[in-house]
Amino acid sequence: MLRRLDWPMLLSALALSFIGALLVWSATRGRTELNQGDPYYFLFRHVLNTGIGLVLMIGTV
Repeated sequence: MLRRLDWPMLLSALALSFIGALLVWSATRGRTELNQGDPYYFLFRHVLNTGIGLVLMIGTV
């Protein structure tokens, strides 16, 4: 099954998710009125949603 995976697509999707997480964190870390004083609030939500997407992807494959 691992030989049939589209590795470039999988790795590029993971790289884009990582870059997106960095962008979310950098855009919201200093906005205390949005995140109730927790600089990692939106980063945690983004990583959690990415993890849920990965689990659904594995279930689909």
